[in-house]
Formats: sequence, structure tokens, C-alpha cells
Amino acid sequence: MGSTLGAIIKATVATAAKEAGSPRASVATGVRMTDPVSWLQIEKGWNVVTADGNGLGAVFEITGDENADIFDGLAIKSNRFASSQYVPAEQVAEIFPGEVRLKITSAEAAA
Repeated sequence: MGSTLGAIIKATVATAAKEAGSPRASVATGVRMTDPVSWLQIEKGWNVVTADGNGLGAVFEITGDENADIFDGLAIKSNRFASSQYVPAEQVAEIFPGEVRLKITSAEAAA
């Protein structure tokens, strides 16, 4: 019985370690991604995706105070808009290398 319990614990620990290090998949592109990153790593051209998984556009500009580590928001460009659109930091849910995920849906973004 002790060896069975030990085997279960080992299997559980191995599964947890595997899941902790496993990359996530992008909602919009299905590309496997790493852990979230800081707003300071966002680059011009990164994809911006809505909460419902639709591509909204690309990062055009990042606003904030790097010295104080205060993220204000993003300007994004898209074929949907005549000019760049500002997305406040409060609407950003997660940031992954190459992709910024928003808290708002496509319908909310269009409003």
C-alpha cells in the first residue's frame, strides 16, 4: 500500500510539473505560447485579441511610465478603424509574447 501511495504522489507531482511548464495556446491563432509577460515587453506589431478570441488589430504604440512601471494602455491599428484606437490598461487581460489579450469582446470593442 505504501508503494502505491508513493507512485500516486510521484505521478501527481510529475503531472503538476508538466502542466506548470506547458505553454498555452493563443485563442486567435492556436499557436502555443509561453507564460504571460510584463507590459514592458510589448512591441509594436504584436497581435491584439478580444476576450472572445477575435483578432482586433496590432499594437501601434505603448503608453506608460517605464521608470515607475505604470502601464497606461495601447494604441492599436486595424482595418476596422480609420485611425488608431486607444485601449486603456484596464481593458488588458493578459500579455503573452506576440499577443495582447483584452478583457472586452469584439462587440464591446466595436461599440
